[in-house]
Amino acid sequence: MLATSCSAKIYKNAGNAALLELVPASVRHVLDVGCGAGDNARALAERRPEVSIDGITVSSDEAAIASAHMRDCWVADLERDPLTFLQGRRYDCLLL
Repeated sequence: MLATSCSAKIYKNAGNAALLELVPASVRHVLDVGCGAGDNARALAERRPEVSIDGITVSSDEAAIASAHMRDCWVADLERDPLTFLQGRRYDCLLL
């Protein structure tokens, strides 16, 4: 996990069921950009345990919660931080 910033506000909800319905059955590797507390990852993992999910959030507090539902969760500001942690990673699907 990158240590770039921390936010007191944690974005948490029940996940976006309509978005997750759009994830094709062939998908095995997902990157959730702006993953918040990992609600989409949790919901997707419940439906499709074979899917590997990584996430990126700007909040270390959110990343700590989201990590329970993901293979890896990084803290990064997409507008400022180098995304070198993604080198060598391949994804079938991006959730934005």
